[in-house]
Amino acid sequence: MSEARDQGETLELLGATLDTYGADASRWPPRVQARLTAFAASNATAKRLVAEAQALDKVLGFAPKLSDARQADLLERIVARASHHPRMVADRAVPAVRPHFGSVRANAASVAALAASLVLGIFAGQNTTVGSLANAMIEGTVTNSAAAQQVAQSDGADSLLDEDLL
Repeated sequence: MSEARDQGETLELLGATLDTYGADASRWPPRVQARLTAFAASNATAKRLVAEAQALDKVLGFAPKLSDARQADLLERIVARASHHPRMVADRAVPAVRPHFGSVRANAASVAALAASLVLGIFAGQNTTVGSLANAMIEGTVTNSAAAQQVAQSDGADSLLDEDLL
C-alpha cells in the first residue's frame, strides 16, 4: 500500500514538474531531477506523461516569439492597468469560509470565461488539423513539423496573444 502511495505522489510530482518546467529534464530542479528521471524510465504512466509533455513542448516551439519591444510594451500596459485598478482590500477581517458563492451577477465574468473556454475546446476538438496533430503526437509519429506549425500559426495567432486576453 505504501509503495502505491509513493508511486502516486511521485506521479503527482512529475506532473507538476512537467507542467512547470516542460519535458526537458535539464530545466527541472536538481533536487528532483535524478528521482524523476529514474522514475520516468521505469514507469509506463510516467513515460506517457513525459511523451505528452515532449509533444506539447514541440508544438509550443512553433509558436511565434514576441519581440523585446513588444514584450516591454506588454509589461508597461500590465503595470499601468494594475496601478489603475488595485485589488480591493477590506478594512474588516475576511471570514475563513464563505457561506455561499455570491450572486450570479458577481460571478458572471467567471462563468462567461469558463463557457468561452468550453466552446473553444469543442471547436479545437472538432478541427481535423488539431485532432490529427494531437493523435500523431501522442502516438509519437510526428516527423513533419508542417502540421504543428500550421496549428501554432493558424487563424491569426498573432492577434490572440496574452495582451488581448487581459
